[in-house]
Amino acid sequence: MEKRIRKGAEVDVLSYLNLGKMPPILDKKDDRIWIKAIALVYKSDNSYDYAVVTRGEGSQPEVKKTFGGIHRISRIEDIYPFMFLDEKTLPLLKNRKDIFNYLESKGRNISLIKNLSDEDIKNITQYEMAKDNLKQLSL
Repeated sequence: MEKRIRKGAEVDVLSYLNLGKMPPILDKKDDRIWIKAIALVYKSDNSYDYAVVTRGEGSQPEVKKTFGGIHRISRIEDIYPFMFLDEKTLPLLKNRKDIFNYLESKGRNISLIKNLSDEDIKNITQYEMAKDNLKQLSL
């Protein structure tokens, strides 16, 4: 089934972000950590439009700006990342102790985090790093 995207949607989001063209769709093989992206969203009125998203906790997109009508977003269909974590600004985390110290410095409760899976700890750490990176870039 063809996705009917609102006419002018791409121009709206690209103009808002000052981008010349749509970034490529998220490639699962790309090991870079995206922090800001365009999302193709499906809305409750059965239309498709775009939104600006940032990386949320658990690597889930958090909608920051929507375009088109006021209808509720039902789901995110695709992610088109255009900003990634800057390796130069990342804290040097060599082991679990470094990770826990970093997360504690961000106000996280380490006694709760120690019981989480490695994947959950990784997601929380990436979320905190993404927040730091966005702050440094004033976004």
